[in-house]
Amino acid sequence: MHKDKKDSELIEEYYNTYEQKIFRLSNAILGDKWQAEEAVQETFLRIIRHRDTVRRMSEEKRAAYITRIAKSIAIDMYRKNKKAAEKVCVFSGDSESADVFENMIWQGSGSVGQSDMTETVENRQILDAVMGKLSDDDALVIRFRAERQLSVRETAAIMNMSESAVRKKYERAVSRAHKLLVKEMMLYGE
Repeated sequence: MHKDKKDSELIEEYYNTYEQKIFRLSNAILGDKWQAEEAVQETFLRIIRHRDTVRRMSEEKRAAYITRIAKSIAIDMYRKNKKAAEKVCVFSGDSESADVFENMIWQGSGSVGQSDMTETVENRQILDAVMGKLSDDDALVIRFRAERQLSVRETAAIMNMSESAVRKKYERAVSRAHKLLVKEMMLYGE
């Protein structure tokens, strides 16, 4: 059936079938509808480049393949945006600096060079002070997700919560912790 169709008809069929699914997946990863639209475009450009391969796949394999492409593109875009925000952002109280705070937590357990040791110890002390001021649940969800790097599913199982509740609790906990961090940074005169 697919072998008889023109490329443009196939791409249109794939677009009608997968566009909304790709958009929802990309938007969930990126959190921005404009970037999600860009991810959809990039996904379809890749599908067009590999249209002969996609054409030969069964419907089930095609859906998995397209989903994997979309997820990969959205994650790459997310990582690029995260790096760009880290370069520009300082701790100010806005949502971008909250992302930097979250990244600071995630990287808190990583290895450091000798020259960075003093800064790392100071950051760790500030983070510990902030974590100590959070509620037990907020601190726990941050520790599970960021320090121990457990997945949302694993965290939900441990905390006996739904995955969506864990995501929201983590988001809110990071926001609260960021506000406390900004206050701590002001106290330290940074």
